[in-house]
Amino acid sequence: MATALVGVVISQTAMGSAWRMGVDSRTPTELITTGPFALSRNPIYLGIRVTMLGQLLVVGSWPLLAIWCMSELLVQIQVRFEEEHMFRLHAQRYAEYCARVRRWL
Repeated sequence: MATALVGVVISQTAMGSAWRMGVDSRTPTELITTGPFALSRNPIYLGIRVTMLGQLLVVGSWPLLAIWCMSELLVQIQVRFEEEHMFRLHAQRYAEYCARVRRWL
């Protein structure tokens, strides 16, 4: 879990000024394809997913299972929403990036 959290921080740092919470259609950002983003299109969400899974495996309670399921659903929805935004913003460049880098790993 700690490694995953470090990965989240490294990924957020790699985004620099392009890092946002959610989608901001008013502020165009550059397409980051280096560092952790050369391995995964969503390394921040991947780190969050791994952290949540680790918590579930360590604690192993039914309430945490419900939280994990909800978290997985919401992350999957948010990633697709953000991908649509990136296609609108970067068009062909983002399509080429998607062709060579997987969504998760």
